[in-house]
Amino acid sequence: INLSIGGPDFLDRPFVDKVREVTASGIIFVSAIGNDGPQPGTLNNPADMNDVIGVGGIDFGGSLASFSSRGLTVWELPSGHGRPKPDVVAFGKNVVASSNRGGCRSLSGTSVASPVVAGAITLLLSSLPGDQFLAKANPATIKQALIETATPSPSYHMFEQGAGAVDLQQAAEYLATHPPHVSFHPTSIDMTQEYFWPYSAQPIFFTSRPLLVNTTILNGIGPVGRLLGKPRWFPAQHGHAIINVKYEVSEVLWPWTGNLGLAFGVKEEGAEFAGVVEGAIQITVASQDITGKESIVNASLPVKLKVVRRPPRSKRVLWDIFHSIQYPPGYIPRDNLDVRDDILDWNGDHPHTNFHRAYTQLRKAGFFIDICGEPLVDVNLALYSTLLLVDTEDDFYNVEIDNIVRAREQGLSVIVFADWHNIELMRKTRFFDDNTRSHWDAAVGGANNHALNKILKHFGMGLGNGAYRGDTKIGRRRLTYATGSSVVACPAGGKIAEETLERATLGGGRGGKERTPILCVDRPADKGMVAVFGDSNCLDVNHLRSDCFWMLEELVSMASTATDDTLASALASTNGFNRSSEFAEPLPELFKSVSRVLNFPPSFFKPKFQEAGIGDNRDFDRIRMERPSSPRTPRIAKSSSRPTYMPVPELPLTTVPNHLPSVPLKPYLKDRSKISYSFSLKTYIFVVSGLSFSLLIFLVSRIFLRRTKIKRTPHLEQGVRLRQQNS
Repeated sequence: INLSIGGPDFLDRPFVDKVREVTASGIIFVSAIGNDGPQPGTLNNPADMNDVIGVGGIDFGGSLASFSSRGLTVWELPSGHGRPKPDVVAFGKNVVASSNRGGCRSLSGTSVASPVVAGAITLLLSSLPGDQFLAKANPATIKQALIETATPSPSYHMFEQGAGAVDLQQAAEYLATHPPHVSFHPTSIDMTQEYFWPYSAQPIFFTSRPLLVNTTILNGIGPVGRLLGKPRWFPAQHGHAIINVKYEVSEVLWPWTGNLGLAFGVKEEGAEFAGVVEGAIQITVASQDITGKESIVNASLPVKLKVVRRPPRSKRVLWDIFHSIQYPPGYIPRDNLDVRDDILDWNGDHPHTNFHRAYTQLRKAGFFIDICGEPLVDVNLALYSTLLLVDTEDDFYNVEIDNIVRAREQGLSVIVFADWHNIELMRKTRFFDDNTRSHWDAAVGGANNHALNKILKHFGMGLGNGAYRGDTKIGRRRLTYATGSSVVACPAGGKIAEETLERATLGGGRGGKERTPILCVDRPADKGMVAVFGDSNCLDVNHLRSDCFWMLEELVSMASTATDDTLASALASTNGFNRSSEFAEPLPELFKSVSRVLNFPPSFFKPKFQEAGIGDNRDFDRIRMERPSSPRTPRIAKSSSRPTYMPVPELPLTTVPNHLPSVPLKPYLKDRSKISYSFSLKTYIFVVSGLSFSLLIFLVSRIFLRRTKIKRTPHLEQGVRLRQQNS
């Protein structure tokens, strides 16, 4: 099956379950990755599923098409890391195909690349001899053949191109010579190769947060497999046994696939080690083939890790992603209100997706960025010079606020990049969704300034309940303030930047202008620095008009050293102000349906790995992945026809990937009985209105026809009599 459509809602359980039902039946499913490139995190469902072959597009020169969507997957966020997608790429630009008007036409898009791969798979299947067809014509084996023979381009990493361009000839040879087996995707992890970005972007070290890797297990033997024992780590050299490896793995592989999440940390024995550590992860899988014979096989994942000595605190930055919320599960509106063709915030808000250029800027400046996907409760903030809160939508636990305030007293700097926050504008972003046949209401604004103010008030700062846009200049640098909020409180002795900006509106209208502070920086001698900027759009590569990566770097540099005053010299001094009446308002009740903080206690997100030998245990993040439910025993067909692998396991509709709170698919679909009643009422009103209108037209028509004189002829009268007789 080829599916050249998709969307960002990977929590659409009925649809996802139906795709799994298809692949569990042995049907190979191919899907386009999407045309929302070239930025990361823009891939679509179902191409982002393990058991589906996701396809990106290239031109005839082998270059990745600019429109082709990129990974990583965002199912696993915030507690884990995404998987590589697309799986492969194929020709998708200016491809000549038949036209429905006759002749040929040129087409472009991943919707073109996907059927190209589907056709290639058809050719592969036709190359299989009869005695091999039943054993190898399945989703996992075909995917193995494609990804293990694909040709990667040196210009792109694996989250952009997957395994590379499809090589049909090599795939056919692979399929002919390799028996059904179990393997991994990606086939290895190598932090020394650029292809493996972002793993290659930063080494690990003692007390760093672990390197999180989510891999896909492909089981070409049968649709159901079971893990025997636990994954095992084998270092290549005994002296390199300084790596602590933890995992979360699918105990049942279904359909045809499973997940292996890995976390690599450096033990205290490796605190002074600098170099490359090699090893392999090995698993053992039991699975039945199409004849019912059980096979027990091993699969190995080669690993190469870069390790360095622990950098000084001044070079360490903690980037919080736990408090970012994206679509799905709720309607999280766009950060830039001027963008009309992309109304959802759905790209992950992660340093490896839409904030990847900001991440790269800091890495080039020599900073080490740890990404935190858990509450700031058990995290040792004393290890870091700076805490980054970028585009924050969720609330904060009280214990988190206490920890941040206490850490600031001990030298931690806090840098905030906020966004617009206005309840009235949130209401105006409401729209009617044709798929769910209901109105969607925003659960939060561009950022949750009310939650941020719970922290900032301890520092004499605050963000307002507004939305502004316009062009500004800080020092010699110009930038666009896309849609941000104002700074309504700044302590005495702080530095500010002000600008005359227009109040943001929806629908292209123009609001009034006013002069408002947009940046406040406070750097006392005995505490950590605090900086607040009202707009994060300049760090987001999606719909970027002008960037402020330079500002982020200068703020982090100011936080790490007392001598860097490049940015501070361009700001104006203030005696302090506090317009508390303009502070951001609390969010409506709807927000609770998408908030992790308001739905679960901090202990729910407690790191899984609390063992000795990891350095600072509080920094060892847990792994999150999608875990399939345990399937029933598959039914194997005894005939020579294609085996039937049904019935499908019963997956309850309430099941969601365990990295997300168990909140409704849409926040406004909380009470299904109410939905049913609401929809029935709307339907009833619609039907009654339609019947009334039809009756009115009928009566008017009758009156008009009665008043119309028709000349009766013998032929007409004869026709009337014949019709009466026939009646």
